[in-house]
Amino acid sequence: MKKKQGMLVVLISFYLSGCIYVLGDGKINKEGKVLRGSKYTNAHPELKEEIKNAIISGELILGMTKEQVKASWGEPKSYWDKIEERDLNYNVILEEWRYGKYSGIRNYIYFENGKLVDQLRESVLVEKRREYFVRSHKNISEKLQRSILNGRILLKMTREQAWATCGRATKVNTDVGSWGEHEQWVYDEKEIHFKDRISCPEYIYIENGIVSSWQD
Repeated sequence: MKKKQGMLVVLISFYLSGCIYVLGDGKINKEGKVLRGSKYTNAHPELKEEIKNAIISGELILGMTKEQVKASWGEPKSYWDKIEERDLNYNVILEEWRYGKYSGIRNYIYFENGKLVDQLRESVLVEKRREYFVRSHKNISEKLQRSILNGRILLKMTREQAWATCGRATKVNTDVGSWGEHEQWVYDEKEIHFKDRISCPEYIYIENGIVSSWQD
């Protein structure tokens, strides 16, 4: 019990200091992290002092770039540890990086447009995508905001609003004719985030940029 209490005090003290305590990237020992961090900071003398100290100490600070995070924590181990969320213009707006487990819990960190914005104990990529859209489109109605945040597709949503709600489809079938453009968005449950799978339909139909129906 005393050991657990001691660990809790350490973690709380780091959070109160404004930093996020490094929980480790698994296979690199403490000396390896310090050497990696020192090598990066020596090559970038222009860094602010707080960033330098954080990297050398193996800590993360909100606003860090991806390269600075790598210098501090190392590279995620595989492709599946770096998940990108792209908008309909194929721009990367959100990234989720996954690091090794600590006390049985995996660590997730999040970038928004290339800057570190959060670290959590579970994946919240879907929620962050929805929140990002609502925050960036304050002119939409409260009803529409609630639907997007809750993952509920609505008739007459725009293509962009449907994307924010359910994410990018795994496949899009398009048919263009004199009536305009018809799209069928297909969501393969094996290839989409499980939180999208829970709330969103298997097919969404879009007519000339507007949601016309969907099918589970």
